[in-house]
Amino acid sequence: MISLFLRVFVLSLLFPAFLLTPVLAQPVDQSSLEQLMSLPYLAGGAPARPASGVIRYDRSRAFPGVNLFCTSKKGEAYLMDMKGEILHTWRFNLADVLDAENADQSPFRRVNLMDDGGLLIVFETLGLLRIDKDSHKMWFHAGQYHHDVMVGFDNRIYALFREYTAVEYYGQEYEIWDGRVRVLDQEGKTLDEISIFRSLLDSSFAGYLDKVQSRPDIFHANTVRVFDGSLERFSPYYKKGNILVALRNISAIVIIDPAIRQVVWAVDGKAEGWWGTLHDPEVLPNGHLLVYDNFMFPWGADARSKVIEVDPFEKEVIWTYDGGRSNRFYSLVAGSVQRLPNENILVTESDNGRAFEITRDRKVVWDYTTPYRIGEGGQQMARVMRMQRINSRRLNWLNIK
Repeated sequence: MISLFLRVFVLSLLFPAFLLTPVLAQPVDQSSLEQLMSLPYLAGGAPARPASGVIRYDRSRAFPGVNLFCTSKKGEAYLMDMKGEILHTWRFNLADVLDAENADQSPFRRVNLMDDGGLLIVFETLGLLRIDKDSHKMWFHAGQYHHDVMVGFDNRIYALFREYTAVEYYGQEYEIWDGRVRVLDQEGKTLDEISIFRSLLDSSFAGYLDKVQSRPDIFHANTVRVFDGSLERFSPYYKKGNILVALRNISAIVIIDPAIRQVVWAVDGKAEGWWGTLHDPEVLPNGHLLVYDNFMFPWGADARSKVIEVDPFEKEVIWTYDGGRSNRFYSLVAGSVQRLPNENILVTESDNGRAFEITRDRKVVWDYTTPYRIGEGGQQMARVMRMQRINSRRLNWLNIK
């Protein structure tokens, strides 16, 4: 049974106003902070389901490729074909490089496939790891890395990081988790670090700080993307080198210009009526935003998530999918979306250990549920943190017989 403390913690993260009043001026109890840090963010999701594996596959409409994912069960990531066969597995025990409590049980939070078959791996608030295709360590950095990592057009690594620090706001000093975008080279050397708080404070969007309703984790950044310049024709904010970050706790997406270290564009999706809590926004080839909205309705029989596409500049909702009656889906935490080249969308319903592919006309053409279970007696689904469809042409390193 989930403890009362954990229930309260989840409420305070996902519905900050439920417990906390604005803004930064809320006091922080350091002993409570230490308790929050020790909670199992990557614990089990929904009650276990009997079905597992690929339960639907329409070859004529599903986009071909292989699927990369990790779960909250263990330190493993998998490359799986469309029929559910595991083609390759990466394994790493964090305790081999980090002396920390329960390090040997730490799962991968996010993985990014490298061209040589290796992985970049985020261990939530514990570190960032680079391994080769055979799971051998190349380098490891301990620290407050979390949620997301990617390789940009410039071959640099962009990772979410955070630091517990004191900041000044309205003439007062407050302690917060300051979200950062940390930039590293391929050898793991830190090249730059950009403060999200400072980027907002020093910009024309400083008013977004007044939306903060929880502390010390004022933003809870969960996505980082760097623009390669190919979409600049849709907006000057999409220029090469600018960085998009999703800030879950204020329901916002911001774009930072690292050259001036300021937020140059931002949108509050909740204020626009687009989403409640967001994960994994993706900028589409047409300049629109595709977002996993964790909840349309948060609790009870009506609880459900949705996928939404919006034109952020015309302030127009283009397309939504909530599963209707036949495919209602819901994940209180995590969740992701990926637009595929044929315009299908791969959706990760993390809490239920599931991923499915839908067409533009809202037909499910591929459906997978993980066989991995956790908790006492395997009573909970292992969360699928994010599934990505990978083009088979990127697998020259993989010896498939």
